[in-house]
Amino acid sequence: MVSAEESGAVEWPPGPVPPILIVGLLSLAQAAHGPSIPALEFLDRWTVSLFGSKTKTQYVLYAAVGAHVLEGVAAFVIARKAGYQWKASFGWWMQTTLLGFPSLRILSLRIAAGPKRKTL
Repeated sequence: MVSAEESGAVEWPPGPVPPILIVGLLSLAQAAHGPSIPALEFLDRWTVSLFGSKTKTQYVLYAAVGAHVLEGVAAFVIARKAGYQWKASFGWWMQTTLLGFPSLRILSLRIAAGPKRKTL
């Protein structure tokens, strides 16, 4: 049986960053395309004041989603070139697509550290 370290299993970035990134992207999507919900009117007002208009908020959302997908593809390619199994590489793609740069950084550091297997 292969351990999680040997297979290149996905690690979750520590700290409050993952929930903040996920909530932030979902909030941006809600502000850009979601229905007007009274409880979330502050979000609409805040994004319009930040980006200037709802259309610009939508452009920021599209750019953010595109950047995350490209980072995910890069993570998949990097993981496959590093010799990770397909399943682990797919996990890195999925995590990096959701979290972006922090996940890609962890993958790069993990590959740079080299294998953790003991060889005889």
